[in-house]
Amino acid sequence: MKKRVHTILLVLLLIVMTSPLAYAQDANVITLDQAINMAIKHSSSIKQMEYDIKKGEEYQKAALDNLSYIPSGPAEPQVAAAWTAALNTQISLQMAKKSKEVEEDKITLNVFNEYTGVLQANKDFELAELKYEKAKKDWQIALLSYDCGLISQSQLKLAESGQRTAEASYELAKKEVEKAYQDFNHLIGISLNERPVYWMK
Repeated sequence: MKKRVHTILLVLLLIVMTSPLAYAQDANVITLDQAINMAIKHSSSIKQMEYDIKKGEEYQKAALDNLSYIPSGPAEPQVAAAWTAALNTQISLQMAKKSKEVEEDKITLNVFNEYTGVLQANKDFELAELKYEKAKKDWQIALLSYDCGLISQSQLKLAESGQRTAEASYELAKKEVEKAYQDFNHLIGISLNERPVYWMK
């Protein structure tokens, strides 16, 4: 009974100790919507398309200014040419706006994939870390057990192999987290060294 009480107290102490850290991290949270907006603003393609749209609006205004009236049927060659030019600028402008929408959709999908990639990589890392910690403890127990003659050498080697495998998985998971963060940070335009908390909303 005493052991159980001590365990509960230890768990409660750990919760109290880690709670301030959890609250402190709230300021660093980047939601999916924020990440999408950041990526769109950071995109050089979107910046170019916005410039093209702005120029397109200027061309359309100039074309309409050159048009003395909107023909409803056959018109003078000069008016017909001006009307055709005005229509062409309008079509080009609409195409530029549509291209921007398509590009924004592509960016949104990319952000979603990279965002969930960061979440998954962190989850995999946490699992690999737990398995590695358990494997290290199992290896230590196996060493003591072998020294006491409680297990065979083959069982000792099995525990050692498990510890090495878990360590390799842990190191790989750590690299995957690093890559996931760098890919994501590059996409949204922040420093590759930053490690804000990403939270799906």
